[in-house]
Amino acid sequence: MLMKFSSDNFVHKHIEEDPFYHENNKWRIRPLKAENSALIRQRVKECVHFYALFFKDNRQRHETDISFIGLPCCFEWYNGGISLPAAIELDKKWINCFYSEDQAYRGYDMLKTLLETQQLKWPDRKIGWVGQTQSVLEQIHDKL
Repeated sequence: MLMKFSSDNFVHKHIEEDPFYHENNKWRIRPLKAENSALIRQRVKECVHFYALFFKDNRQRHETDISFIGLPCCFEWYNGGISLPAAIELDKKWINCFYSEDQAYRGYDMLKTLLETQQLKWPDRKIGWVGQTQSVLEQIHDKL
């Protein structure tokens, strides 16, 4: 079998801006004990930060067809939009990032409340849907 691999040769100048840098993925590791509300909020905030970096990385690579396969997620992505699924449809991989299902739903509720009560500014379409989504995720992160 012949396999050909290629690369876009993109390297992050600051490793902490790489979404897959280990510090940006700690939120995905299930805690060993129950977390209080502040720690759940921090876990959710780190999740949002990961996705902001993920979209930034894809924008820098000029990607428009983005794969989320294997990533734990609580968002639904649209071309120019972002939402949360119904609680009953929440991704099991995302739930497994929390100590318990109850704590995962508490994190989900934090995001749901923020999206329902906070005004988020969508940037101009000139930067494309990937850049728009990155910007909105950064706003969510800052408001959490």
